[in-house]
Amino acid sequence: MGVGYYKNFTTWHTGTNTINCSTIQSDLSVISGSPNNFGFRSDDYGNTAQTAHTVAMSGINFSITGIVNQPGDRDAFKISTTASGQFKLNATPDNVGTGDNGANVDIKISLLDSNADTLAQYNPATLLDAGIDTFLNQGSYYLVVDGVGNVNHSSYGSLGLYALSGTVGSALSLRIFDLHLSTDNNQSTLSWDFQADERVKNFVVEAAEDGSSFAPIATISPDARTFSYQPGNSQLVQFRIQAVLENGAASYYSNIVILKNTNKLKDISLLKNVISDRLTVTSNRNYNYQLIDLSGRILNKGQLQQGINDIQINNAFKGMLLLHWTDGNVQGTEKIIKL
Repeated sequence: MGVGYYKNFTTWHTGTNTINCSTIQSDLSVISGSPNNFGFRSDDYGNTAQTAHTVAMSGINFSITGIVNQPGDRDAFKISTTASGQFKLNATPDNVGTGDNGANVDIKISLLDSNADTLAQYNPATLLDAGIDTFLNQGSYYLVVDGVGNVNHSSYGSLGLYALSGTVGSALSLRIFDLHLSTDNNQSTLSWDFQADERVKNFVVEAAEDGSSFAPIATISPDARTFSYQPGNSQLVQFRIQAVLENGAASYYSNIVILKNTNKLKDISLLKNVISDRLTVTSNRNYNYQLIDLSGRILNKGQLQQGINDIQINNAFKGMLLLHWTDGNVQGTEKIIKL
């Protein structure tokens, strides 16, 4: 229900219905409660570290399927590593095609230490799946799966089936690999301490903006212990260092450090979102847009040019409108009130 253009997320609705504008309908309550009384699926895993399901390993691999069965449900899993090594995880919602089309749940993964303290959370803003690629020391950890909202939808109705698959790497002869970050104006400096038994061929500096899609930005000599970088307009950048071994048998990964840039230029900025006849939009580059009312009617469409744009809305009824914008990769929606 609602406006579904450009969306691949299938979900339930809560809000006004066809009776009148003041009657709120919760699909989950209607289906699970009286008079239908279908209820919810039984909870398959515990919600906390104390009730976590212990993951069975097949060598260094594991796989799990589960369901976020109702609002507030979380699934907790315990994994144990017998030696320090690389840890990779893919969390995928049940879907019917590429890009997780038809998925019912947007997945967030939390990684907790043996004391159940949160180490990191993985929830890409524009993706329904999530992934982890990091280095874990020997010990026990917890994974917590949660159904959450995203830039297009609230957490209401983010329920459904999912699958986890991952690997816990074999032991590496690593003694110290600690990454640190310092900033001076717009310049960021990475520094690291490294000690290992194997000889290193080079270090690769990697960065990501979504918490999972790390990409190399520089390859530097094995003697280097610092690297300076200016990340530009990204609001949140995560860094890690990969140590590539001379024998090519394995790699070491450092911990992840996060740079927050408060000087980011917003993709889209509205002069004001309560308007009568004209919408003024500032864009940091070119985007295609559609102006849509809540019935799904397209009122205006075209291209936002980099800079200041004016969009006429004389043909819209009073009430809430949605401005959807995209360049094929980045997308977003702004809410507007028409007086």
